[in-house]
Amino acid sequence: LVEEILRDKRAELSALGDEIAQLELTLWSHRKKHADLGAEVTQYSSILSPIRNVPPEVIGDIFLYFTPPIACKRGVALVKVKLPWKLAHICQRWRSISLSLGHLWPFLDL
Repeated sequence: LVEEILRDKRAELSALGDEIAQLELTLWSHRKKHADLGAEVTQYSSILSPIRNVPPEVIGDIFLYFTPPIACKRGVALVKVKLPWKLAHICQRWRSISLSLGHLWPFLDL
């Protein structure tokens, strides 16, 4: 009698283990689909971004707004930043704009 109960319980345990494995596989599949769909949503959302409608000249003016003043005051060293490099790494459009602004590059600190 005990052996029969034990055999049934082991079979039930094995069946539950198989079911758990299948559910974990399904969960993994759904998580991957969720991540892929999220990436697509992000990609399509970027197409609708208002910044894409801003003319390059205006973006260039905004870039120049963040450059430090070039004049020195009372022996204070000229502040240089790596702004052109940072702007060039945002996206392809910003890279093109930042590379086209020759007056932005004197601020480059190598």
